[in-house]
Amino acid sequence: MWKSPARPVRRLLVLTLLLIAAVVLPNSPAGAATTVPRQHEGSDQTRAATIATHQRPPLAGAPGIELVPAFDDDLPKGKATFDVPAKTAGATAAWSCSVYVSDPVRSYYDIEGEGDQICSGTGWSPQRLAISVQRQRWYGWQTLDTEYTAYTSAYWVSDVMWYDCYNSGTWTYRVVVTGYAAGGRYGKTVQSANYLRTTC
Repeated sequence: MWKSPARPVRRLLVLTLLLIAAVVLPNSPAGAATTVPRQHEGSDQTRAATIATHQRPPLAGAPGIELVPAFDDDLPKGKATFDVPAKTAGATAAWSCSVYVSDPVRSYYDIEGEGDQICSGTGWSPQRLAISVQRQRWYGWQTLDTEYTAYTSAYWVSDVMWYDCYNSGTWTYRVVVTGYAAGGRYGKTVQSANYLRTTC
């Protein structure tokens, strides 16, 4: 007696669909990476940090992270102070600002740097910061990214920035911070007291 092949075909079709579902569902939008805003301290800017991007495993054979003392003397290291030039010889400056910079820090595949500026006296307002991450090249230092804060009349301004170095190779990085005062008419730039040698 002849039997219809429909039932075996349906069974095979159901098994095929189950296999496809087992492969596709874990990669569906429900399991996709979540984007989380990270707030920059001291500014109103946010950085969208994708969890999946910043949880990638370390690269095989990566030499790790090495902090080395700053060897370039093109900029002051760690901290610098500037003020408005006195109009009269021997007179005390009306205001003074001190710029501070952190050492570069490796966080997952981010190079992170922080800057601060504290001003005192009268006449320095408004002030702002510019933070840059740089890497050493054969011709000098290459600026990879720069972030600016808004001008503020507060005596203290602070900011943090990140640079994604994923899969860029082995480099030496530093953080550079420029503090501006009196609406940008005066300023001072400093570099981190230590450099970061790492493979991303």
